[in-house]
Amino acid sequence: MADMREFHVGNSQIIQWNLIRLLADIQGEIGLKLGNKLGQRHIEWYKAKMKVKLAAQTFIASVADALATLRVLNSRFTDADPTIEFIRQAS
Repeated sequence: MADMREFHVGNSQIIQWNLIRLLADIQGEIGLKLGNKLGQRHIEWYKAKMKVKLAAQTFIASVADALATLRVLNSRFTDADPTIEFIRQAS
C-alpha cells in the first residue's frame, strides 16, 4: 500500500497511504497517540522490511478509529472513509 500511495476500489473509492502518514505526523506534532502505536517507524517501514509487527500495528482497528476521529476534527481527513473501511477489514 505504501509503495502505491493510493489505489482505487469499487466505484471510484480511493484508499490513501497519505492519510496514515498524516495521522502519524499529527500524533508526532502533538506528542500524543490516539489509541494506537503508529509512529515514524511504521511510516518508514522500508528500513525494517522484515518487521511484520510494524505492518500488523499499521492495519489495526485503533488506527481506523483514530482516522475516524480525525475525519470529524480535521478537514484533511474528509475523504478517509474508504481507507478507514479498508483498515477495518484488514484487522
